Amino acid sequence: MRISYNWLKELLPELWISPQKVAELLTMHSFETEVIEKISIDPKVTVSKIVDIKPHPNADKLRLVIVNTNKNTPTVVCGASNINIGDVVPYSPERTTLQDEQGKPFKLKKATIRGEESAGMLNSPRELGLGDWHSGIYLLPSNTPVGDTLSDHIKDDVILEADIEPNRSHDCLNHLGIAREIAAIKQLTVKEPKLAKLPTSKLPDWTLEISNATDTPRYHGTLFNDIAITNSPLWLQARLWAMGAKPINNIVDISNYVMFEIGNPTHAFDTAQLSSKEIGVRRAKDKETFTTLDEETYELNENDLIITSQDKSIALAGVMGGLSSQVTSDTKEILLETANFKPYLIQVTSTRLKKNTESSARFKKGITPDIVEHAAARATQLLIELASATAIGVIEYYPKPTKPKVISFDPSKIGSLAGTTIDTNETQSAFERLRCKVETSNSSWQVTVPSDRLDLAGPHDLPEEVIRLIGLDKIKAKEPTISDTSTELPDRVQWRESIRALLVNQGFTETINYSFENEKILQKLDAVPAEQTRVKLTNPPAPERSYLRQSLVPQLIKNIVTNKAEITKKFTNTEKALFEIGQVFIAGKGGKVSGIIEQEHVAGVIVGDSGPSAARQIISQITKLLGMGKESHYTNSVTTLSLDSPISKKIGQAITYFELNLDKLIHETEVKPSFELNPPTDKPQYQAPSKYPAVYRDLSILVSPNVKLEEIQEIIERVGGKKILDVDLFDTYEPEDSNSKGFAFHIAYQSQTKTLTDQEVAILHNQIVTTLQEELTAELRE
Repeated sequence: MRISYNWLKELLPELWISPQKVAELLTMHSFETEVIEKISIDPKVTVSKIVDIKPHPNADKLRLVIVNTNKNTPTVVCGASNINIGDVVPYSPERTTLQDEQGKPFKLKKATIRGEESAGMLNSPRELGLGDWHSGIYLLPSNTPVGDTLSDHIKDDVILEADIEPNRSHDCLNHLGIAREIAAIKQLTVKEPKLAKLPTSKLPDWTLEISNATDTPRYHGTLFNDIAITNSPLWLQARLWAMGAKPINNIVDISNYVMFEIGNPTHAFDTAQLSSKEIGVRRAKDKETFTTLDEETYELNENDLIITSQDKSIALAGVMGGLSSQVTSDTKEILLETANFKPYLIQVTSTRLKKNTESSARFKKGITPDIVEHAAARATQLLIELASATAIGVIEYYPKPTKPKVISFDPSKIGSLAGTTIDTNETQSAFERLRCKVETSNSSWQVTVPSDRLDLAGPHDLPEEVIRLIGLDKIKAKEPTISDTSTELPDRVQWRESIRALLVNQGFTETINYSFENEKILQKLDAVPAEQTRVKLTNPPAPERSYLRQSLVPQLIKNIVTNKAEITKKFTNTEKALFEIGQVFIAGKGGKVSGIIEQEHVAGVIVGDSGPSAARQIISQITKLLGMGKESHYTNSVTTLSLDSPISKKIGQAITYFELNLDKLIHETEVKPSFELNPPTDKPQYQAPSKYPAVYRDLSILVSPNVKLEEIQEIIERVGGKKILDVDLFDTYEPEDSNSKGFAFHIAYQSQTKTLTDQEVAILHNQIVTTLQEELTAELRE
């Protein structure tokens, strides 16, 4: 939302902090806010009156306009068509600072246009920095004193932009809400806008038909006659320019002004254009058409809410008025609508029709019906002052008036949430500054929240209000409490970590899979469980994942298939042995969750002909670790897929798997686990990056098949020492007709104390190559 600093100062006479400080204040306490622009009209721009208009002798579309500045009568070459003799306009002489179409400032220079000298310019709003409108000259109110500088009437202003989140849009999408927010934080007094007393008499000739109370909780219409349609005074126009809105006439401008000030949109209907003295609110009929004020025609449906007169649509409720009932220069009588609509309907219509207006932006977020009368009274005050209007009477629909929301609140809970002590007097003061009424007692306060604070729904919302109002920066940081004593890991955790460490040391790679069955892999394995044993999900992530897993093996085998490209390389052990420790789920009695037995399993999958013997050896090591003896019956838990199975054919190698019930193993063991966490290392955990550049060299070598990658990296880092910054393996390869395997590395050399020379790097690189040749019989590949 755009915020005018001048408008805030009018509502907060005691406000002394700068616009930048206002932005910082709101950012720290309420919502992110920043200063985005400054409105400043050059003092050289003068209010002038057009006294004569002559044709340009050399151009049909240009005219010579003579203006009176109360000091002289300069002649200006002008191409605008919206001016006439007697109009009051802004005039800029030579050397005036104006704005171009990109919003950049430029100095006006003396110009000769088609042979005629132009003593300055008449200005559009865009040239004055007031908005994007550039379709003609800015026509000022006729009573603006000629000879005045325009900046005396349109004051310099600073515009802020607030990113108001949906939970605060109910009360802060308007200047009064922002002023109240600042007043609560800085303990200032808000100067409430002047309100007129609304007429109490009903309109006997008018009828109001609301089809659905949920769609339209409240509707208020005020009838005004003796309307005088004029330009708005410049102070009001300045407010609208600051909001990015273009002034139209005093009636439309007052409606927009009240929306930006109070927050509830209003709309004026010219009663002479209505079909009858009947107003209705209903859902649109399917494919019913409607033409809006901007002359766009839309096809509506039953999710669109419309205002009607004798069942003929005259407005798209909460979004935009209709062309047929708009206020014009001939308007003498208006019905001012101030209403409240169901937010969802406004959002649906605005989104579907791509009609995002200032009105819909407020209605679709939700506004309290209580504010309707407030907005109507403010609009009435301005209509009386600026349009000489007379309020005749009202029509109103408000079947279920809202009741004040009272929240029971325990003030002692704020301290534990904030992490600091907050005095109860300070808490009460915070509530009262937020316009809450507080009835105090020892442990339970009754807090009545303002009707526009729809976000304050329960006791959980109130502590946050107090804390943010006091200021998060007032809460001092505390060092976390760290216990000097450590708690021994539970036996289950120790056994799990011991088995995990054993499998990793034997070359297995751990995986973590989802706890859902994969129906496709189960079918390929011919291992779909019996239906009565399965746990079915009410809301599965995908149709093929409708059940919780009963085994870890299927997903491990799926991992193997996924990594086929890596597994089938000639020289690699990567991903050829996988394991997982996780939960399985079986339908039955006795589980922690009724009807579900949850158990922890450990499973492994091995690719290759040596799989069966390797699996039995791993199981023997696990059972021995648990004190069960080498010849435990668990060694029978090994299965090898037939080479004719679809999975084995896909991999082209034998696949062996095993699965153990970890819960059962731990229950049967009679020995205590002895797993220990690694002790803290004495090695430095951080080193500042060197300020000297790194030097890069590539190394490509061939080694015998039994040499491991880790051996090569160890030699590079050992020989290079502290001058090795990084060793990056970027390629592996298998030469044709060779029993060797190849590795290629990027090696980064860097010193902490100097820039390495090419000669120093070459010597170190050659030492690494020589050591690899001596210790691993490596062959340098050119």
